[in-house]
Amino acid sequence: MFESLALWLWLSASPRSAPLATDFQKISGEQRAVTLALIREETTMGDPRPVLITEGTLISDEPSLYCLPPSSGAEFQPEGTSGTRLCVVQMGFSLDPPEGPKKFRRVGVRMELTTASLRLHDFYPRSLKVPADRRHSLAVSLGGAQFLSVPLMASRPGIFSVEDLEPVIIGRRQSGSKVAWEFRGPEDAAVGIGPRRIFALIGVPEGGRTVEGTLRYEADFENLLFGKVWIPETARTRKVSFKLALDGREGRRR
Repeated sequence: MFESLALWLWLSASPRSAPLATDFQKISGEQRAVTLALIREETTMGDPRPVLITEGTLISDEPSLYCLPPSSGAEFQPEGTSGTRLCVVQMGFSLDPPEGPKKFRRVGVRMELTTASLRLHDFYPRSLKVPADRRHSLAVSLGGAQFLSVPLMASRPGIFSVEDLEPVIIGRRQSGSKVAWEFRGPEDAAVGIGPRRIFALIGVPEGGRTVEGTLRYEADFENLLFGKVWIPETARTRKVSFKLALDGREGRRR
């Protein structure tokens, strides 16, 4: 039943009627990447100052902003989004191979929108716990502002590829405009090295000029110490700020 509903929504959004799912246009600047160190704190007896240890690194891409044209699809505006311009923030990162016998057991991403006037409507992926839940692309539904997996029988792809997503992902909405994603390997295996993408559907009020927010990553590592499995404390990156311009000019990241 879900597949039929998704197919109907997808066909309803095709160019033959109202192309809501394919009208999103990329308006941010070219992507840039920054290498971030995953650092954990370790305390030693008698020393109040923590020792900072780099456990690994990852590459964080500059988020990209996709928006509907201001005059597009107004009659098919999803519920709760009237008076706003719908945009999708795409975030991506890539894990670097850890040194030695270490491996990633868990990787977390925390995103917060810091522009007060923005509204977070939905995020993707919410939860992909088994390989059968994964689809090759996604669209946006017409009612309820939900991301939908495009059914396998669809004759055309969705607007964003999700082929690079791990099969075990859990996304959780937090207070305000905050989202946290958790990546794990299948059946508690190591999280695979490589790129991943995550998405947030937001509403920008009329007159809005920028989308600003922060990203922070964390990871749990598994290591072998004297032949035994050792899982140290969680390692975290510094917080990365981003600013994306609605007029198409390149924003900044620091």
